[in-house]
Amino acid sequence: AGVVGWFGVRFLKAILVEGHTFKSYAGCTVGGGDRGVGRIGDRFRWLLGAVADALHTATGSEGQLIRATRDPA
Repeated sequence: AGVVGWFGVRFLKAILVEGHTFKSYAGCTVGGGDRGVGRIGDRFRWLLGAVADALHTATGSEGQLIRATRDPA
């Protein structure tokens, strides 16, 4: 919630947890249609990107090394 606000949390939860599709969520909120589905998809990608950036999940933590061998450490 600190990254995307409570509205963002509610929105992401509706898509990721409750099983809404972009189309079903658009129909309930912005009126549906192709334009509404596009708006919901854009919002979803932006919010998910913001969360990933804030949690460093897209690139890993700074200074983190990734082993590229199968040998145990």
